[in-house]
Amino acid sequence: MIDLDAIYKLNIIRPNSKAYLNYLYDYIISLFPTPDCFLEIGAFEASFSMRMRHSYPDSIIYAFEAGKTPYNYHRSIYDYDSQKINYLNLAISDQHGFLNYYVRKDPTTGSNGIIQRDYNVKDPNNSTENNCADIYQVETTKLDSFLENKNLVQNTKCMWIDVEGSSKKVLTGAEKSLKNTFSILIETEECPYWKDQWLRKDVENYLKSQKFYPIARDFDSNESYDIIFIKENILEKIIVQNAIKNYFNMINILVN
Repeated sequence: MIDLDAIYKLNIIRPNSKAYLNYLYDYIISLFPTPDCFLEIGAFEASFSMRMRHSYPDSIIYAFEAGKTPYNYHRSIYDYDSQKINYLNLAISDQHGFLNYYVRKDPTTGSNGIIQRDYNVKDPNNSTENNCADIYQVETTKLDSFLENKNLVQNTKCMWIDVEGSSKKVLTGAEKSLKNTFSILIETEECPYWKDQWLRKDVENYLKSQKFYPIARDFDSNESYDIIFIKENILEKIIVQNAIKNYFNMINILVN
């Protein structure tokens, strides 16, 4: 477990550390019993799902992408069906039905979602794309309901969540699903780029209430970054602790 508040105050930047964090996450997953199911929420091209399919040929994989433009584009260039990846044009939220989907100037980017951006807050990653270009309706469902319908809610699973500010909607609709989840990699923000979003501390507090604890984050930015959370009982394993230490050593950061 790491102290995310203390690390944030250090304002450390390590370009390309996100790639190392992804390697760490893949390795940490390999230390678990093989998960029954992988879930990629906010999948875009579903790169996590494709990596997991290569390593886990028998696991069930669902990749959810709410944006119809990136979904149709990636469907046209990747053969998800032959890889047995269930790539779905569906938003995971805290309700069933339909919600507005807000599209910025370039609809193929990963900056669109079911929560409208707060244009009073400067986007440090792409400040020229702060205008909403289109709004349309997308189908939504709770993760718990989706997995219950598939008889998977009790199965073991690992998650990847990158949902452009709507982590609150995803997590609060997944309480049953989290009980048998080993690990989560989730994008978080320190500043409210989206209206009424959960910030990093909100995500951290909720996941701790569900017995997940942070073990590592990337340092490409200090305002928006990914965090790996794992279940409390897994954190106690020495091999996991060593992997975490190796990650921080590799990116040259000293963390107590």
